Amino acid sequence: MFTSWADLKNEMLNDMASGSWKIKSYATADGLRFEYRDFNDFRRALDYVTAMAEQEAGTTPLITQVAGRARR
Repeated sequence: MFTSWADLKNEMLNDMASGSWKIKSYATADGLRFEYRDFNDFRRALDYVTAMAEQEAGTTPLITQVAGRARR
């Protein structure tokens, strides 16, 4: 379980680099869970987590894209 989006992003990047991203899931402290079956699912989850980490750090506006739709 991760307490910050930045920590989750770093763990996902490390898993991608080591090849251990396959058949995995991640959970955040607020109960959000990411599960995926293939690299495309993993990549979409990583894109979302990256956007949330940037928002958490105050480096991006409060707009994220989920499944091709912008949400505020």
